[in-house]
Amino acid sequence: MWLKADRPVLARAAWVGLTCWALLASMAPTAAHAGMPPIQRADKQPAKASSVCPVRAHTTVRQIDLFDGPPADQAYLAPADPDRAPNLYPVREVYQQGRIVTIRCQYADGHVQDMPLVKPVDQCRYREVGRPRTPSLVCR
Repeated sequence: MWLKADRPVLARAAWVGLTCWALLASMAPTAAHAGMPPIQRADKQPAKASSVCPVRAHTTVRQIDLFDGPPADQAYLAPADPDRAPNLYPVREVYQQGRIVTIRCQYADGHVQDMPLVKPVDQCRYREVGRPRTPSLVCR
């Protein structure tokens, strides 16, 4: 690094320069101030698909289970490779064998909703999103 302890003048000048730059950046007008829509950054990812579990008022999803067929059969699905991809559930084979995947959404208020995925999908990905962490499942 070019800043060294034996060059205090250079270090002080760099600190002052960075401070001035930060001050000017904080004072620069934004698109919102100019009445324009916010600028979209090119490095942002496209919007994520929403979770299979529907949003319910005044409660959150607590747990999500995947089943091969109806939940009464208790055929829970598991990730194909728990070590390398512990949150990825390939489900194409279930549909190829003439069955369907059922998602069970369990909410904090005790409500349980079973959702059969009639339209075939290739895989489901489990994630925990937001604060506090809430389970989410996206199937494609």
